[in-house]
Amino acid sequence: MVCRSSDIATYTDELATVLKEENVSGLRWLYSHEPKEQHSTILRATKKSTDMGS
Repeated sequence: MVCRSSDIATYTDELATVLKEENVSGLRWLYSHEPKEQHSTILRATKKSTDMGS
């Protein structure tokens, strides 16, 4: 299977589902569904929303 940059929403959704189901103790994560973003744009588009504090 080839993952193109426009296909990341499918895989990030799947990862978020796994993380929710596993509920790993001590793992801090935040997921924001961004279906219009691509691999090359996601960091810039979500930079402010990823600050979870230290």
